[in-house]
Amino acid sequence: MIDRELLGRYQTVFGCTFDVALWTRRPGDGVNDMMRAALAGYGPPVTDERIASRVRERFVFPDVP
Repeated sequence: MIDRELLGRYQTVFGCTFDVALWTRRPGDGVNDMMRAALAGYGPPVTDERIASRVRERFVFPDVP
């Protein structure tokens, strides 16, 4: 789950840079980590594309010919 307090602080600084409704249930931990990193100055603002990339990294897809 996305941390609502963290999200509020993030949106105060960066605005709405990703669609929260898409990611509310998962991968909350990854989104929270990315928001914390961005707020600490260790990463760029979170975008839907960055979250989707993080999700894809979690899955191993078989090679399809």
